[in-house]
Amino acid sequence: MNRLFLLVLLSFSLLILPKQRVWSEMYTPNSDEMIQSIKHKTLASTKVLDHSWPTRGVSVENISTDSQDTVFSIDNDRPDTDTAKRLALVIGNKDYLRKPLINPVNDARDMKAALEQVGFRVIYRENTSLLDLDNAVHEFVNNLKKESVGLVYYSGHAAQTDGTNYLIPVGIEIQNKSELKARAYDAGIILGEMQEIGNQINILILDACRNNPFKGFRGSSEGIVGMYGPKGSLIAYSTAPGSIADDNTGGRNGLYTSYLKKYLIQPGLTIEEMFKKVRESVINENNDQVPWENSSIIGDFCFAGCSKKDVTSLPVIASIETTKIQTCNFCPEMSQLPTGLQLGKYEITQRQWQAIMGNNPAKYSSCGDNCPVENVSWQDIQEFIKRLNNQTGKHYRLPTEEEWFVACQAGNTRKQFCDSDNLDDSAWYRGDSGSSTHPVGKKQANAWNLYDMTGNVWEWTSSCESRDCSRRYVRGGGWDGIPNFVRSNVRIKSTPSDHFINLGFRLALDQ
Repeated sequence: MNRLFLLVLLSFSLLILPKQRVWSEMYTPNSDEMIQSIKHKTLASTKVLDHSWPTRGVSVENISTDSQDTVFSIDNDRPDTDTAKRLALVIGNKDYLRKPLINPVNDARDMKAALEQVGFRVIYRENTSLLDLDNAVHEFVNNLKKESVGLVYYSGHAAQTDGTNYLIPVGIEIQNKSELKARAYDAGIILGEMQEIGNQINILILDACRNNPFKGFRGSSEGIVGMYGPKGSLIAYSTAPGSIADDNTGGRNGLYTSYLKKYLIQPGLTIEEMFKKVRESVINENNDQVPWENSSIIGDFCFAGCSKKDVTSLPVIASIETTKIQTCNFCPEMSQLPTGLQLGKYEITQRQWQAIMGNNPAKYSSCGDNCPVENVSWQDIQEFIKRLNNQTGKHYRLPTEEEWFVACQAGNTRKQFCDSDNLDDSAWYRGDSGSSTHPVGKKQANAWNLYDMTGNVWEWTSSCESRDCSRRYVRGGGWDGIPNFVRSNVRIKSTPSDHFINLGFRLALDQ
């Protein structure tokens, strides 16, 4: 059955359903809680007890036609079919409360570009909280296949105590080793998770031995200790265990990553030869820093192909050495939010999509260039973001569901429709849309100068409904929605490959 028809059927059923049936329950943090959460780079907890509505493919959370806590969810049965052979998790942390760093985010962004150039699909995070780190590792592990090559790259502060290495999240204070164990991320978990998958090659790269931000607390030591992974693994350190790496504050990258990104994309080098070239180059600049690896890889693995001819079959992107940040007439116009996030003032338009992708998938192309692009999947959007970032040198991304929800409410938790109780003034919906999308920015903005957060098109977020990320959350309601379907608290779950004529997106921008 067509899911658009299911939406209509569900809309009608909500008007006649008795309120006593509750199929699941959800707690949604209020806007003040979430603003503070995002400012401190932590995610507010969400409690969801999800049970299926007795209609195939549709579940409803907390049924109540007059409650402001109503949350409706459309469950899609098709699994995510991504079978990437090379998968990487890349993390850069620099905005520490004590001893902030200069280059880790640059390091992470450049490593993401280099890894994508040699065929990796990259899960990317920067300035992560402990929960962000844990969620990122879970997303990585849940997408790692037995036949995959798995790689984790971390740039930022780390510390060790009692023989265990910990990756340091941002936004925390640590006074002793008990707090380190409780508030930082045990790097050994990553190796353990990868070992359980049983894939043949796993690579962990830690450019993490900078100056200890918690030097002097009881139980701390300089640098990090050596780690040993399962068969088929390689663990690389930016400097020898117990030593300090150079953040290279006068350059774009830390000393180690400046050479790592260079040799990683060079064809004809085995992984061992590549890391040897990195080590030689780093020592030539700083004799006190000696990069280190522990390896149990069997056979040859080459990032960019084991012969110079192999590289021709790999995807090519703009050189990361020559990428320049530039403005463009097709870039999204951003609003600076009180949370510190930059979020698109408007939904991405058909003109912007066509400028980047060279096509227009919109069903309502006759609406015009300034109408939101729709009929695009989450996977399509990842390609759009990749090309946009390569062309501009910036880091656009989809907002998380939490970021979207806070921006929607704009500090006002009592309004039903993204900081408004007047739907006709703030949204294109079934009552006024004429069964079509409309040019962006024609309705009233919310208090944070964001347009069309309610109605016009649903908006993809980056957040996963489950650990395997087979479904992503969608927010905001569309041109075809009844009032109950365009309220702030309504969410849809959709598979990454889904295309709908009422589904588009807006972007966030990391500074």
